Amino acid sequence: MFVAICLVFYTFGLLLGLPLLWFLKERRMPSLRGYALGGAIITLLPTAVHLGWIAFLGGLTPYIAIYHIAFFGVGGAAAGAIFYVIAQRGSRRKVNMAP
Repeated sequence: MFVAICLVFYTFGLLLGLPLLWFLKERRMPSLRGYALGGAIITLLPTAVHLGWIAFLGGLTPYIAIYHIAFFGVGGAAAGAIFYVIAQRGSRRKVNMAP
């Protein structure tokens, strides 16, 4: 089950993260806040699908909903912020390596 969940999150991350990355680079808006917000949104989309499935089955409680939204929202924001730091470090290397 864990592997299936990881594959779902990686799939959502690629399908939604790459267009967001291209959008932010095209608009020249690479900021920590933008990447953190994007990471949180991308992580919360599959979480919303999962919570919808739990609600459909009749097992959704407020505790489960709040816990999932808080846990995955904060985790996605942290992942987006880490990606921003990595992306900025890579762009600095390209600038420093130019003759």
